[in-house]
Amino acid sequence: MKCGNCSSPISVNLKFCAECGTKVEIKSTASEQDIANYKSILLEFLKDGKIDEDEAAELADLREDFGLSVSMHDDLLNPGRDYALVDL
Repeated sequence: MKCGNCSSPISVNLKFCAECGTKVEIKSTASEQDIANYKSILLEFLKDGKIDEDEAAELADLREDFGLSVSMHDDLLNPGRDYALVDL
């Protein structure tokens, strides 16, 4: 993917372009099954109430593999969103 502002290469793991600082708007290309798998892994990592460095790195790799954006990750952690871990 490329930044819509400066055309620098960007990753689905970034919220802002490293070159120009523009907010990255990446739509998830993940399937429903990929989202469910990621959500399951995320919940497992959160059982102890935190995500350590190794778990964070693994989640970043999974987001890249599944085509999940950081925004989707944030949505999974935020109640009230379409894929929230906690239903209101």
